[in-house]
Amino acid sequence: MRVFRNLLCGVAVAAIAGAAHAATLYQNNFDGNEATHTGVTGGFSGVTTTTGATLGAWNAAGWSGAALRNDSSGNPAAFTTLSLSNLAAHTTISMSFILGFLESWDSYNVGQFGPDNLEVWIDGVQVGNMTTDTALGTTEDYDGGTELFEGIHSDTASNYYTDVLVDMSTASYATFAHTASTLTIGIRATGTGWQGGSDEGWGIDNLVITYDGVREVTPGIPEPSTWAMMIAGFGLAGATLRRRRTATA
Repeated sequence: MRVFRNLLCGVAVAAIAGAAHAATLYQNNFDGNEATHTGVTGGFSGVTTTTGATLGAWNAAGWSGAALRNDSSGNPAAFTTLSLSNLAAHTTISMSFILGFLESWDSYNVGQFGPDNLEVWIDGVQVGNMTTDTALGTTEDYDGGTELFEGIHSDTASNYYTDVLVDMSTASYATFAHTASTLTIGIRATGTGWQGGSDEGWGIDNLVITYDGVREVTPGIPEPSTWAMMIAGFGLAGATLRRRRTATA
């Protein structure tokens, strides 16, 4: 029985070691500090140029140092895409970043010069469409993101028009169910009024993506399904020993 108890204790330790938890999947502040979870591969593609953040209260919110900037032209304009592979088993993904609407954004309700839209895509599906009114129009739509600053010059490429910075951790799609081993997040500008270049652009900084329900297997530690089989086997062995002792008696 002592051996049986020791085996069960070992299984309990394995269960604790393999318990689900949250982990940082990817983070990047575009100052040379990029990190991915163990085993995860991938990174940014498309437009990946950077701009310098100006000094101000917004630095403490995460918009500081260098920030990614996309001011490509066209309708639609070019994507900036984050592609990750080899994700550990998980159930949920959460993302947060500071989003900058840079220069002269013309919102939905204008004619000749609008609209300027910003789309967010996750795994090939469009989940967001945003705009603001730093130039013309009256609509500010951040998909549930929280406006932090407006009427500022937030980056060194800014010109006559001012910028808006938004905390996207509160957006409607910031947390979502996800179990695939790959993740793709793309952002692009669209709209008949979109010009890009020095006239308008967008940027991101302080990007952090986490995933929950992560189960990591430590070498030598059985998977959960294996624990169940082991426990069943131990129970059967114990029952067999008890029957033998009864028969001998």
